[in-house]
Amino acid sequence: MVSFSKSSESRHGFRIRAIFQIELHKKDMELLKTIQAFFQGRGFIVSIRDNGVAFKARSLDDLQVIIAHFDKYPLITKKQADFVLFKSVVNKLSLKEHLKLQGFKEIVNIRASMNLGLTDALKKAFPETTPVPRPTVKDEKVINSY
Repeated sequence: MVSFSKSSESRHGFRIRAIFQIELHKKDMELLKTIQAFFQGRGFIVSIRDNGVAFKARSLDDLQVIIAHFDKYPLITKKQADFVLFKSVVNKLSLKEHLKLQGFKEIVNIRASMNLGLTDALKKAFPETTPVPRPTVKDEKVINSY
């Protein structure tokens, strides 16, 4: 996910944060711990909502490790398209493109094409947004069942 939060310290009035997240029921906490261990202990696990837990990673270093995994073992269905968009945002953040207005707007446009698009608050804050084209998913077959 790509999160925007208001910030008076930011040049453009919003802080951008890329967050990789897997949410599960609390009974599946051990699975999240296994996922975290697989990613070399990166990220963190938190309780969410009533009976949920989530594995999250948001530092650029942690995200690069996770991105490398999904480059090697691609997701299928629309999740792959969202991954490609997410990866482009992480790349822009790594290159500090978000600090310039053009790069910031490009990230907003990418976010508009991800998952459920922009929230009503973000649509109001960025009325000039033009969503980028979503990548097409070419192969929806499982490459390796392991």
